[in-house]
Amino acid sequence: MGRKTVSKAYAELTAAEKGPFGCTPCEEDQVDVRLSNGLGFRACGAVAQRVKAALEQSLVDGQKIAGVVGYRPQVSKGEMDALGNRTVLSNHSFGVAFDLSEEHNGLYNHCPHWGPGCALAKGGPYNPGGDPLSLTETSPAVRRMKEAGFDWGGLLPGRQKDFMHFSPNGY
Repeated sequence: MGRKTVSKAYAELTAAEKGPFGCTPCEEDQVDVRLSNGLGFRACGAVAQRVKAALEQSLVDGQKIAGVVGYRPQVSKGEMDALGNRTVLSNHSFGVAFDLSEEHNGLYNHCPHWGPGCALAKGGPYNPGGDPLSLTETSPAVRRMKEAGFDWGGLLPGRQKDFMHFSPNGY
């Protein structure tokens, strides 16, 4: 599927194009964020400082972060259409979801509980206890992001675990 750019007046946004914290997929809602370790990403202006503070404190607490992906407009949630495409904007589209150290914290399918039956779908292998970049429930970033109002995708109920992912509801 190809990418496309959509342009419309801000006042014409539908309810589905308005996300958590009043953020939208519109470029003007997004700001650049740079961490003290040099990593940069984009985030909704309404949450950018809160997320930056949580990640900075995580770094102070000893968390290693190899990358951050924030704002990324995409339709990757919800039911599938007849062509197999998802139909709902993701939290990344609103600049309120953040993936940390993707190459060390994969997204896994067929994974109601972490174990050998989990199938890596995206990112790199998850190796809690063996890789300091793999996040766990006790990692500084998980704790600090939770304090900032963002749930960790490693605790998603159901058959998918997204160990890199943080958002208002974990999805």
